[in-house]
Amino acid sequence: MKARICSAFITLLVVSSVAHAQGQITGADVAQAVKDNNRFALELYGNLAGQDGNVFLSPYSISTALAMTYGSAKGATAREMAKTLHYTLPNDKLHAVFGALIRMQNDPEGNRAYKLSVANRLWAQPGEDLRDDFLQLIKKNYAGGLQEIDFQKADKARNTITTGWRRRPVARSRTSFHRAPSTPLRGWY
Repeated sequence: MKARICSAFITLLVVSSVAHAQGQITGADVAQAVKDNNRFALELYGNLAGQDGNVFLSPYSISTALAMTYGSAKGATAREMAKTLHYTLPNDKLHAVFGALIRMQNDPEGNRAYKLSVANRLWAQPGEDLRDDFLQLIKKNYAGGLQEIDFQKADKARNTITTGWRRRPVARSRTSFHRAPSTPLRGWY
């Protein structure tokens, strides 16, 4: 039997201090968003688990990227995305909760023995007309910015994206994990 690996970064904390600092969301809003994200994560994993090979994915990363995308969706697209992602909060609260969770995980006060950096960015083809309200929503709630990149030059675009990520200053851990999986991993990271 092949092992199944699911890296599900599912936050199970309800942080009322984060909610109170936001002023517009409550602990109940955070709890609801976490519940909705857990439902999406478990459903996603359930759909992938029946396939051959190992599965490695980050439901939190996928959910965050799709929440950013959802911030620009309108009409039928927004309704279908909300249904698929199991969103039950109104738009303004949903994005504020994602922002609160990102700030909580990034731990700006340095209260943890480890460092986790959640980073988001929009990549757009030069000349694309993205709405200002959408860009502000991403900046405010997801700590993300916009960078134009020419996707017609795929190799250069890929190198720009990955090189920029690798050059970010990161505190190196004293602990390393070098055990290779017994079978190749596939899926999202």
